[in-house]
Amino acid sequence: MASKLRAFGTEISRNRRLNSELSKEVRSAIISAQFAGEKKAQLARDFGVHRNTINRTLDRWQHHHTLKSLPRTGRPQVLSPRQIRLILRIVRKDPKIKWKSLRNELPFEVTIRTLQTVLQRQFDLRKWRSPRRPSLDESDARQRYAHCKAWRPREQELVEYTIYSDECSIQNDPNGGVGWVFRYGHEKFRKDLVNRTQQAASLSFIVYAWIRKGPGGKSPLVFMERDPQAPRGCYSSQSYIMALDQVLRSQYRRHRGQRFLYQQDNARIHTSRATKEWFRAWGVPVIDWPPYSPDFNPIEHIWKRLKDLIYELHPQFADLKDKEVDRATAKEWILDAWEHVDQGFIDSLLDSVPRRRKAVREARRWYTKY
Repeated sequence: MASKLRAFGTEISRNRRLNSELSKEVRSAIISAQFAGEKKAQLARDFGVHRNTINRTLDRWQHHHTLKSLPRTGRPQVLSPRQIRLILRIVRKDPKIKWKSLRNELPFEVTIRTLQTVLQRQFDLRKWRSPRRPSLDESDARQRYAHCKAWRPREQELVEYTIYSDECSIQNDPNGGVGWVFRYGHEKFRKDLVNRTQQAASLSFIVYAWIRKGPGGKSPLVFMERDPQAPRGCYSSQSYIMALDQVLRSQYRRHRGQRFLYQQDNARIHTSRATKEWFRAWGVPVIDWPPYSPDFNPIEHIWKRLKDLIYELHPQFADLKDKEVDRATAKEWILDAWEHVDQGFIDSLLDSVPRRRKAVREARRWYTKY
C-alpha cells in the first residue's frame, strides 16, 4: 500500500516552503490516501508534514467539504477595502496633506497610527521630508531643457574645458554645535550642558572661487569686499570684478592657447554691463546659463565639502566672535580648509556633468536628484 501511495504522489511537488499552506492537490491526495486505508502517521511521513496537519486537513474535509483554508480567528480588520481605497485616493490627490487633516476629512473614525500602518503595509506609502529645490516656473524649466539639448554634443567640453565658478556665504553658525551630551538624569539643565542658541551668526564672509578638471583645477579662495558706494554697502559688480582680477585673469593669461569656457549663474553682479565689459576685454567666453540651475554646477558640492572641513579641522570655529582678531583667525581656518579640498574630489564631480544633464532631460526639464 505504501509503494502505491508513493507512486500516486510522485507527480505532486514536495518543494513546499516552511510554514506555508498546503496546495489543493496535496490536500486532495491526503484525503484520497486516507479513504484508501492509509494510516495517519504514514501519511505524515509520506507528505513530509506534521501529523496535526493531516488531522486538520481530514477534519476540514469531513465537516466543511472544502480544500481551501478556513478563515483564521483573530482581530477583525479595522477598515473595509472601500475605506482603504478612499484613504489612498485622498493622499494621492493631495500628497502634502497633514495626518490630522486626512483623519478629519474621512467620514469614519480612525486613528493616525492606523492610517500610517494601512498606507505603509498595503501601498508602501509613507511620508517623507520633501527635498528643497529652487522655485521653477514653466519658462525656467523650458530654458533648462533647451540648454541641455543644445549642449548635448559638447558635453565633454563642459567636463574638460569649462571653469565653474560661484560665490558662497560662510558663517560660523553658533547653533550648529552638537546637541548630544553624556550626563546624569539630574544634570539636564546644567548650564554647561544645555545647547544654547543665538539669534544670528557672529561672523559671515562671502568667498569666491572656481574649479576645473585636471592639475591646478582649483583657484585660490577670495574673500569678496563690500562696495562702500553700493546701496547699503553691499556687494556689487565692482566687488565681483575685483575677485575676477585676482584669480581669473591670470588663468586666461597662462592658457591663451587653450580657451576655457567660463560658467557663472545669473546673479545681477554677474550680468551687469561692467562685468560683461570685463569679460569682453579679457576674451573670456561665458556660457549662456539657464536660470535656477544649481544642479548643473558641481561647485555647489564643493561648498558643502568646504564647510564640513572647516568644522572638522577647527571645531572652535563656531565660538569665534565678531572682532578683529577672531575675523583674522576665521579667515586662516577657512583658507586652511580650502587647501584640504582634494583635486580628485573635484574631478569626480566634474565627471558627473553629463549625468546631471541627462537627469534633466529624463525629468523633462524639471527637478533632479542633484
